Amino acid sequence: MKKWNLLGLLLLVLIAAGCGKQTVQPVDITEGVDRCVVCNMLIEDGPHATELFLKDGKVLKFDDLGDMYKWTKQNGTDQVEQRFVRDFNTKEWVRIEDAGFVYDKNYRTPMAFGVYSFKSAQDAQAYIDRQKTGKLLTLADLDTHSWERNMDMMKEMKQKHGMGSNNMNSNNMNNMNSDSMKSDNQDSNNQNHSMNMQNSH
Repeated sequence: MKKWNLLGLLLLVLIAAGCGKQTVQPVDITEGVDRCVVCNMLIEDGPHATELFLKDGKVLKFDDLGDMYKWTKQNGTDQVEQRFVRDFNTKEWVRIEDAGFVYDKNYRTPMAFGVYSFKSAQDAQAYIDRQKTGKLLTLADLDTHSWERNMDMMKEMKQKHGMGSNNMNSNNMNNMNSDSMKSDNQDSNNQNHSMNMQNSH
């Protein structure tokens, strides 16, 4: 009898521990402070911001869904705990596995990847029906999506933002094609400099 009481108590403790486990929750975007970990652009607190939580508790923020997928392509998803996107209509945070997506190369996003997210596939389809353009994508589709940027749109946005010298994001737009490669170029320059020094001796 005592054995069963002990087992019952242990079961209750395990259930209580499971109920007390906290789920990952999205955090606020701080405009003027938060930068995309891929392109280093300042992130707008808008419908295109995304967040990725690692298993060690670190939060990575992105200004465009495309940049999140560039990161996961380079780093994998083994250490990823949760990913969040925003509903295009309301800016409400949505778990990426619950969301629906729409793609069109002419859809305007911060890095011109052209993918909008919605809180459901039904809302995504409704947007397509209203706009008479766009392709419905699932989460599985995003894994095989080409993630190519509309370079004409990038050029247009760069020129537009370049005219506003007081816009904090405009300073970053001038570097939109080079920020993510800056460290690699620096390493290459250092290596070339070292080789030149050795040859001179």
